[in-house]
Amino acid sequence: MTRPDERETYDTQEFDFEQELNRFWANVVGPDEHLRQSILSALAAIKPEWKSVTISSDGTVTFRHANGSEQTLEPPPEASSIPTAE
Repeated sequence: MTRPDERETYDTQEFDFEQELNRFWANVVGPDEHLRQSILSALAAIKPEWKSVTISSDGTVTFRHANGSEQTLEPPPEASSIPTAE
């Protein structure tokens, strides 16, 4: 028996269904399409508008913005020893 606060609501069921449906259609387009869409979604809020993004295996992220500027994000020193999923 589940407590009332542990049950799924209609909204969570609808959200989960939409996520699975989006993943299904992305997989129809191509095997990596869902990953590509997820990355683009995560980058949508980057300002100023980005032109290209480079991600290195050491965790460094470099943005080249449409206005010509460049921004580099580096992981904290201790993060470089954290293994990444491969």
